[in-house]
Amino acid sequence: MGFRFRLQGMTPCFRTVALGVLGLMVAFSVPVHADTRDDALRSFKLGMALIEGGEHLEGARRLERAYELLPHPDVLYNIGLAYADAAEFDLAIDYFRRYLDTGPEGVEAVQQLLVLLGQRRAEIEGPSPGEEAEASELAVDQALNQPAPVDESELRQLLERLEEVAELLAPSTDTKVPPTVDAIDPQALEARSSDMYEEVIVSASRQATTPANAPVATTIISADELRLSGKTNIPDLLRRVPGISILTMGAGNANLAVRGFNQRVSNKLLTLVDGRSVYLDFLGATFFRTLTIDLLDIERIEVIRGPGSTLYGANAFGGVINIITRPPGGRQGGLVHLTAGSGESLIGNIQYSGRGGILGYRASIGYEQANRFEREYGERADIVTEVDDVDLALRTLRANAGLTIVPSQKASVGLSFGLSHFQDTIFALGLFRDFWIRGIAANGRVDASLGRLKVRGFWNHFNGDAAPTWQPYGGLDLSTEPVSHVGDVEASYSGTAMLGVRHDVVGGGGYRVKSISWDYLDEDHIEQHLHGFLEDRITFVPQLVGVLGFRFDQHPLVGFTPSPRGAVLIKPTPGQAIRFSTGTAFRSPTFLESYLDLAVPTGVVTGVGLQSLGSTSLRPEGIFSVEAGYVFEDSDFVSFEVSGYYERVSDLIGLGAIEAAEAFQRPQGELFLAGSSTFENADAVFHGWGAEVGIHAFPVDGLDIRATYSFSYFLDQEKMDAGLEDVQDRRHPMHSGHLGVSYRAGFGLSANVNVDMVSSVVVPERSFVPDGTVVVEDCAVPAYAQVSARLGYRLLDDRLEVGVTGLNLEAWKTGGHREHCLGSRVGPRVLGSATYRF
Repeated sequence: MGFRFRLQGMTPCFRTVALGVLGLMVAFSVPVHADTRDDALRSFKLGMALIEGGEHLEGARRLERAYELLPHPDVLYNIGLAYADAAEFDLAIDYFRRYLDTGPEGVEAVQQLLVLLGQRRAEIEGPSPGEEAEASELAVDQALNQPAPVDESELRQLLERLEEVAELLAPSTDTKVPPTVDAIDPQALEARSSDMYEEVIVSASRQATTPANAPVATTIISADELRLSGKTNIPDLLRRVPGISILTMGAGNANLAVRGFNQRVSNKLLTLVDGRSVYLDFLGATFFRTLTIDLLDIERIEVIRGPGSTLYGANAFGGVINIITRPPGGRQGGLVHLTAGSGESLIGNIQYSGRGGILGYRASIGYEQANRFEREYGERADIVTEVDDVDLALRTLRANAGLTIVPSQKASVGLSFGLSHFQDTIFALGLFRDFWIRGIAANGRVDASLGRLKVRGFWNHFNGDAAPTWQPYGGLDLSTEPVSHVGDVEASYSGTAMLGVRHDVVGGGGYRVKSISWDYLDEDHIEQHLHGFLEDRITFVPQLVGVLGFRFDQHPLVGFTPSPRGAVLIKPTPGQAIRFSTGTAFRSPTFLESYLDLAVPTGVVTGVGLQSLGSTSLRPEGIFSVEAGYVFEDSDFVSFEVSGYYERVSDLIGLGAIEAAEAFQRPQGELFLAGSSTFENADAVFHGWGAEVGIHAFPVDGLDIRATYSFSYFLDQEKMDAGLEDVQDRRHPMHSGHLGVSYRAGFGLSANVNVDMVSSVVVPERSFVPDGTVVVEDCAVPAYAQVSARLGYRLLDDRLEVGVTGLNLEAWKTGGHREHCLGSRVGPRVLGSATYRF
């Protein structure tokens, strides 16, 4: 109703301009569709079925449709092969040449086929003797430069395929075809399968697989979904993931958790970018708006729902988010993007990707800024701020680049780096509230692979000036400047062995060194860590698969920590799986929890504070999980999954009770210390049960419907033992759901609507009361619903896309909702965007 009211309230001048713009869009549009994987896969499968049935021309047209929706070099190859089988030699030659232009591996067979096609076409057109001799000489030269012949069995397979092509290409005269087939891969002339369009995930087992073959519950968000949603940040984009909890504290800060225990500075979810950790080890959080990548750099986001320490070690406690960026040279060309709108929002990005021979490259530069939804304080004489623009929530200038060198099919080297200069707002732990932080984040990475051996190393750097945004006049100076460095190197090897049954094994080990210089701690620290992992995927029969995994981590304070997991997959069909899994995970103490030494003012009694301390004797937080699930991907029109789980969580780390000082102490002449509080492991054990359902329907080309629902219930064993009536832990919403509908019309229009519904949450928060003691109070926020929508239009031969997005539309009427009692109300935003590709 609010949106309709605004349309009705437009001035006549504005309506005229809007209609004029719409008319121009229609006039310059072309029949296009968004590049959706599901629609492309459906067209591909239909095309291949038609070709198998002998309808080569119609099958080729269906493949062309799949390529139009989602380009892939292998589709060009299949189209060329279909036209060759249909004796459409000109079209076949054209598509094979386009395929070769993409720089694929193992092109000798295609080059030989082009020679045969050229000879046949020349016969039909009646070539001159000179042209025919030139073609024969070219074929003979290529034959003389081929590798050694293949063995007899492989040659027999190849000749069977060549005989099929030769029946169509055989000349009417006695012209000889050069004997070049002895150097071609026997399978090189076979049609490519639909694997290039299958949904692939690499985070679940460190090897490419599909969700139906993954040993854990997973969710994948594609770049197409990101573009159609109009969302401007990663946390909002992840709202459709079943089991996720998001606490938005302000326009620049949100905290994420999967399957329980969200909080300010959430520390139980590991975030990766292309497998590189961006988790801030010194604090235990991920600040998404400080990352060195732009949203348009993202190829897809993979989410592991449930413990992931077996592969990723510490901090993969409740789950793993792996952000996969576009590979260098993957899609050649560039783009320019601009988004602007309410709240002083401005987002810009320029990127380019290309390939030359064995070299692929990519570079991107972006800018982002936005204002707060609201201020925590108005103008007050007793409150001061040192921020130049107190309304600014975030401002980030970022750049990243990557380079890949692929000298052969079995060897590659990759180099990448990223840099961001940021100003962000965060809500800190404990008695702290709104902080501003301004600084630099940087990273560098090297990857090398040789056959099945992979080695990678990365370096992360983070430093910034930070302080409370608002401070009492004359209060303690709490400004600080953390500087963090992380170096990590890892080697892994994957292989396959037939030991009665098939074993697909991946294993490896690594070393990490972390350093921190931060005046909130007792002194500067360096930690060194070791780890090793092994996972074996055992295929007893195609319908029964077992997965066993084990990892150890050696922590300088915690010591040796094992993380085992196991899973059984029952596969009624290749696209279905019944999954049973169990595993453990842990979160190691952060630098803050281990070494904190900071006097914190109470904010209630002037000049009185507490000493907050870390502890080097903390145990890692632990989780044990059991899960059962079912995945269905056998249909070209719908897929769905169902998961149920049990979790046991123990040893949660938090600040303990206040130990009163024998006498008031005055450190550095600033505060009287009434006592101290030290990080410690809680005695409470929590038990959680949950269920997650997700469905994706794509009944016709251009229409996608996604819906998810999550149920979660946690209870506190300590409260049960004490005989309390209310034993539920409500940090995670008991109910949450998502509904998303997107439509892409044939004339260039796209529309998307997302509805997110979240039940109430209660987060425990520490605070002082007037008598100076610390209490833990319930921070409760009610249930809310959030509606976002986007309209987009593509024109100028699919090069230009314009759109308008409304975020949290209901807030126009309600004024916004809170997701944490200390956070700001989340208000609405209206944004316009334009993207030009070249």
